[in-house]
Amino acid sequence: MFTRDLLSEGLKSVSRQTAYSSVGRQIARKILSIPEASTVRTKIKHLGAEEKIRHIATESLEPGYYYAKLVIKNWRHHLGKDFQLLQDDNVVYGNVIETPPQGKALEYRNIIVTSTSHAAFSLNIDAQFTISIGLGAFFTREQENYDKRYGIRRHGRLHYAIRGNQKNPEKLIFTFPGFSTSTTTIPHVVSYLSGLSATDLQKTMIVCFQDRYGTSGSYMQLDNSGLELNSAVALEIEKIRRRHGVQESQMMFYGASKGASIAIVYSEPYPEAKLVVSTPQLHLGYYLDKPHFRNNLAKTGLAITLPQPHSLLRQYVQEGRAIEYFYSSSDEDSNYSLPEQLFGYKGVSLYRIDGSHGDVAKKCTFTLLNIIRNFLSVGEEKYVKCKQIRKYDRQIGSQYQLRVVSPEEANAGTNWYLVEKKNGVTRNHILTQGSIPFLKYTSTAQMLLNDQGTNGSLTQVVGYQADGTRWVADNLHEHPELGFDNAHQSATIHSVISLALYESMDSQNIRIFGPNNFSDFIVSVPYVVKDPQKILFVVLEEGFNAKVESMYQDYSSSNIGLVYIWSKGENQHLDILIKRIFIDSGAASYTVERRTAYSYSE
Repeated sequence: MFTRDLLSEGLKSVSRQTAYSSVGRQIARKILSIPEASTVRTKIKHLGAEEKIRHIATESLEPGYYYAKLVIKNWRHHLGKDFQLLQDDNVVYGNVIETPPQGKALEYRNIIVTSTSHAAFSLNIDAQFTISIGLGAFFTREQENYDKRYGIRRHGRLHYAIRGNQKNPEKLIFTFPGFSTSTTTIPHVVSYLSGLSATDLQKTMIVCFQDRYGTSGSYMQLDNSGLELNSAVALEIEKIRRRHGVQESQMMFYGASKGASIAIVYSEPYPEAKLVVSTPQLHLGYYLDKPHFRNNLAKTGLAITLPQPHSLLRQYVQEGRAIEYFYSSSDEDSNYSLPEQLFGYKGVSLYRIDGSHGDVAKKCTFTLLNIIRNFLSVGEEKYVKCKQIRKYDRQIGSQYQLRVVSPEEANAGTNWYLVEKKNGVTRNHILTQGSIPFLKYTSTAQMLLNDQGTNGSLTQVVGYQADGTRWVADNLHEHPELGFDNAHQSATIHSVISLALYESMDSQNIRIFGPNNFSDFIVSVPYVVKDPQKILFVVLEEGFNAKVESMYQDYSSSNIGLVYIWSKGENQHLDILIKRIFIDSGAASYTVERRTAYSYSE
């Protein structure tokens, strides 16, 4: 039991090092677990010590490491610029200058540093800044209020909230969070699935994980000290499952964006569980190679340490797992050319949503709630009629206008899709609701593209209602013009990651998907370079004699990696392929040489 005098004297006299010891942290966490209305917590607030106790209660770092908070003052003069925070000559953090929330300073919290001297830090731009350094993490009042609102609790090294039936659940849903904006006052969020009511969750418990590490999360792979977190998360999930005796088939893993990538990773031990993901980042090395991440999260080595979501997803589809996958054709940074190749694999349902990366989860909210409610209980399926279809051929694809006769109740809180099927597998193309209730159509951004690797037929129109009801018009066979008889076959699922790292290979076919079409390449790696310093890309026109390799035979004894790419003419996706192979290689630089039949002869 803590007394007022003990608290008062202890807080004033305890040494800094003792306060941040394991015993000090346990005491601080015990104090914070006492109800806020209690006498003890009231006394703490009176002493002005609550914020100090919160700092002490945070995750401890390895000896010699500290938390830092950077505040950039004259940020308006540098909007849109990349910046780096240096400790001596080493970059410890970097980002892009953005506008902070109204009335708030532009600050970046919980940067891990190894010096307590303010003089050791500088910016690479001419901006005024301050830096605070300490042994405890920095959190905002808004973050603390958010944690209280959603009931987030610490469980060892992990943080999560629990909803629903916590005594004897028959089903479990594990959710994982996406990124907040880098300037937000609430950097660590949860996917709370607030659209689900207590009635929905009578037999279900939801565990909402918080990725509370670093400045904005670590894909729940590393803690603030840079120590591996994967085993702790996997163990906690299994402990919860065993504690409640829930069958694997009664589990769901859900996430959007970063959370979807995390869900893919932690669902691996549960092949019978349902996986629902929206716009996952499938290759972190590729996705994090941008100014917002290059000098912060990307520097942790996650691109190497994390089991890559694209490799796991390839494994899952081969196993026939139940996967609901939402994506946008324009989001190639996340897609890694994979979603279109999943069409035709048993167990996979694809949902193609128009818009940017951040638009997808918002636009398909009703569908996500429908899928989850159907997982919780059997949803109702009702039938409607598609009375008329008009097809409009465009240069790169086709647009459709449909007249779906349905009751008024089907038009509220519903996402409508034009459904394409192949071998029993579905791809759903979202439709726009017209101004007239029965009218649905594909906008320009929702156009069904000729070169998206499809070989299915349009068979249904389906409406996913938030309450779990599904409205189905399955009479599209009456409209034979909807067939995809001349479409391309999907490419075999392959991995680009092996190209420049570990394997030599001959003539592997690589398909890169873009917003409006795809490009085929033939790639060859003639010899292995384990740790290349540089990659030389030799781009050859189609049909070029492969004996060109004799030009570079001396390279095999060097630390230069060599990659041949046969490209069909001017290929707009070549830069994407080169960037991916370069990132996978780990090399410091690369060069590109172009060879044609006229520029080389034996």
